[in-house]
Amino acid sequence: MKRKIALLLVCMLPEVVFASENDLKQFIALLTQYDNFKAGFVQSTVSNDDSTLESVEGEVLIKRPNQFVWLSYPPVEQEIVSNGKTLWIYDRDLDQVTIQPAESKIQDSPAVILSGDEVQIKRLYDVALNNDGVYVLTPVKENSGLSSIQVSFKENVVSALLFEDSLGQKTIIELFDTKTNVVLGGDEFDFVPPEGVDVLEQAE
Repeated sequence: MKRKIALLLVCMLPEVVFASENDLKQFIALLTQYDNFKAGFVQSTVSNDDSTLESVEGEVLIKRPNQFVWLSYPPVEQEIVSNGKTLWIYDRDLDQVTIQPAESKIQDSPAVILSGDEVQIKRLYDVALNNDGVYVLTPVKENSGLSSIQVSFKENVVSALLFEDSLGQKTIIELFDTKTNVVLGGDEFDFVPPEGVDVLEQAE
């Protein structure tokens, strides 16, 4: 796993790229060629000296626009669900569900990128394609906390994302076993808190 992460970091090294409207259109076209997708993921947090601080596995289901289920397996048991309007965060270890307005909370999340929300992406990021075929998203706002997001594709489907913050710490998300346009039941993106858990509602 460490070797794989190191190779990803080498392939996604920063370089000078220039945003263009054409790159943005190509990026959105790749993300919106399917209505939904499901995948497994490995999410690794890497320090600025490339040491792995944490690694989490799980699965994700995303449907445009901004609907998703992000499930993390033990030892970090967490389920994050959004129907586009409401965001539920269920921390199983704490027996706690936090309910928040979705729009203001998921702007820098992988889900906004993966769902191909053109309006949000265009508003929040400059998009450029680098020489390695990786799309580099640079936040428009200087105080966003992120310095860049890099998105890689394999066979026209997202295969990896790299988020780098202003301190040089990186979060790498590798996707695998991706399936597009899966049959959905209709209620995957509405969450009902289990009985007995603490429910915290937060205003915007």
